Amino acid sequence: MTKRWWYTEQEWSKYIGWGKLPKKYAKPEEPEEPDNKIGYRDENHPYESWDQFLVRKFREYREK
Repeated sequence: MTKRWWYTEQEWSKYIGWGKLPKKYAKPEEPEEPDNKIGYRDENHPYESWDQFLVRKFREYREK
């Protein structure tokens, strides 16, 4: 297990007791996941889950 090297603002105040939390010791920002990995996107349906996509496609197919 890796030792955690960053602090929250609350932990910094509790353990260090003075000053503002320096960026050097702040929790690193996690990169955001690209939206295309979350679900299906197109110009008519800006966001839908894979389940919603499959149901929509099935209904479109059934209506033909």
